[in-house]
Amino acid sequence: MAKNFTIYKKEHQDIIPDIIQSIIKVITNPPEMSISSNPNEKIDIEKFLSEVNNTKENVVLEKTKISVITSETEEYSIFLELLNVILTELKEHVLPFVDLTEAEITRVLNYPNADIRKNAASVFPNLINVIESTGDKNKLTEYMKKYISILQSASESEKENSVVSSLLDAMSDIFKEHDKLLTVEEINTLFEKLFSLFDKVEANRLALLKEEDIAEKELEENNKKNNNNDDDESDDDKTTALNNIKDEIDEVENVITSYSDCIGSIFKSHKELSLEIAKKMITDVLPKYFLEKSSTFEKKMGLFIMDDMVEFLGQELLNEIWPNIAKTLVAFVDNHNSELRQASSYGLGEFIKHTKINYEQYANEKIHIFIY
Repeated sequence: MAKNFTIYKKEHQDIIPDIIQSIIKVITNPPEMSISSNPNEKIDIEKFLSEVNNTKENVVLEKTKISVITSETEEYSIFLELLNVILTELKEHVLPFVDLTEAEITRVLNYPNADIRKNAASVFPNLINVIESTGDKNKLTEYMKKYISILQSASESEKENSVVSSLLDAMSDIFKEHDKLLTVEEINTLFEKLFSLFDKVEANRLALLKEEDIAEKELEENNKKNNNNDDDESDDDKTTALNNIKDEIDEVENVITSYSDCIGSIFKSHKELSLEIAKKMITDVLPKYFLEKSSTFEKKMGLFIMDDMVEFLGQELLNEIWPNIAKTLVAFVDNHNSELRQASSYGLGEFIKHTKINYEQYANEKIHIFIY
């Protein structure tokens, strides 16, 4: 697909505006749905679900036989992917359509289809790259702040974990490519909102872990009771319920991973401006992740955050806790879990690279492994 647009740029520049306008026209008309009893009658999905959510009566959607035209939502998602290709390959030609595209994509962030919302989130980093191509840093700063705000607000109201991950990933992508466009105050305000989101997600994860523990015990007890019976249906129901909980835990942990990546991107792009964030992570987050009873996932996340702090902030900004960072990383370098060993090894490599003074203080046997 990208090769085709390269050819268009060289040989068919006259049709490029028509191609862009055609794609934008599709984006401005998200899919409708039909009721199975009357498939020719189109209904606005967003309006319909809004009316359902606002009704005072208890409505069971399954009984209304609603059928979203899935072929159309899938097609719309493909057009969003195509839009990203156009934004990447035809930057200078898309500039006149940036504001219109932004308005439509922002609206689609509320569309009742998770795949569409995820693809919509991925558009914003590419829009930023289009604006960057103008060379106007003031405009780039203005739009970056606007898009970060849009994505952050959407993440607060989003209920689908996979979409929250995509929104955080989009913010992370914007930060990775553009340095020092926010002030200290703006960084701290953004982090407060992100930290509030993190608290909610983490509380959800801990609640799910308790549900998982209860479900596992119930399934075990049920297996003992039915050991001499043929009642497999009860076991199947409980197994399904347990698997659903495990799937939800996986999704929530993906959100936390995306959150960690986003914080790392802020460290990278706003190094000296991120000290308040670093202090908050050191005092409020990392201690909980490195408790003896902490899960492998929690310890892995703690190491990921610590690795980013070492790589992007360095000894100069973290000198007071540099010795403690060394002890923590070394403690996991020979852990039985490969994920923890890998995270620790990466962090130690960055630690050696960014230790500028008093290296002898940290050069114990385990760190020497990385040198000799």
